[in-house]
Amino acid sequence: MAITAEVPVARDVLCYVKKRGGHPAGKEDGILFPFVQDFAPGRNVLPPIEIGKDDFVRIFFTDGPKYGLYYELVPE
Repeated sequence: MAITAEVPVARDVLCYVKKRGGHPAGKEDGILFPFVQDFAPGRNVLPPIEIGKDDFVRIFFTDGPKYGLYYELVPE
């Protein structure tokens, strides 16, 4: 997994959610995992995570109303 940031982003701003059988619709729709490092501007390659054959992963803001004012998530 890689995240490209235009500005520094603290690790507590984002999380990822893993769900079996379909894409998570929100951060409560699966197993939530926090990130363990901050994101520097540019491409940030993250350590590998285990993803099963039927698992799907999405990235969310930990607090959408708060962080959605300052950041934008753009899927690649």
